[in-house]
Amino acid sequence: MNDPDQFEQLVRDKLAVVEGQRRERKAKFVANMTARELRIERFDPFARRLITAIITPRLERLTRCFDNARMEPSDPARPRRAACVFDHTAMFPASTKVEFSVSADEAVIKGVVAYSLEILPILFEYDKGDQANFAVEKPDDETIAAWVDGKLLEFVDIYFRLTEADAYQHDNLVVDPVCGARINKLLAGAREEVNGHTYFFCMDQCRQKFLGNTARYLQGKAG
Repeated sequence: MNDPDQFEQLVRDKLAVVEGQRRERKAKFVANMTARELRIERFDPFARRLITAIITPRLERLTRCFDNARMEPSDPARPRRAACVFDHTAMFPASTKVEFSVSADEAVIKGVVAYSLEILPILFEYDKGDQANFAVEKPDDETIAAWVDGKLLEFVDIYFRLTEADAYQHDNLVVDPVCGARINKLLAGAREEVNGHTYFFCMDQCRQKFLGNTARYLQGKAG
């Protein structure tokens, strides 16, 4: 190729192809971003409604079932979340938090409802979290509500394990001074206070035996 003009034209032809490809990519990018903004506009109200109409009412009803539970104050900086906390008590000796949040992937095509559970201290294994995905274009309220219900019912089962696990109930475990049974004082069949000290019994018959011969049992001679 000895003609510089012909060479220049070849270069310009290539540049034209590249420019055309660049314009095509730009147009596609703008179209995708426009569609994404439209999905965000639809997703934000749905996510907020999911929190306020489905998740929060269920958490509120959960807290009504426990004297030590309360809703965590909403955070304006995190409007797509809701949580409730359970205070440490003698029966439930752990600080506990149940939280749900709603988010979407970067393209706002797939929505996510995330569930998390925190129990402190951690003295047994439990499922600390899970998530359910849904299509942003066609969210199904009933399916999401059923999933939330299932997670909360699972939580109740886990939470009541605190009342049975020796690792958590260690401070509540006592020995019946009459029959020598190891019992949880919160579940004791009877109790009696003697000289400022409370004794716990597996049943009232043991308490009556104890009162019939207190000195003997206090010396550790069960019988």
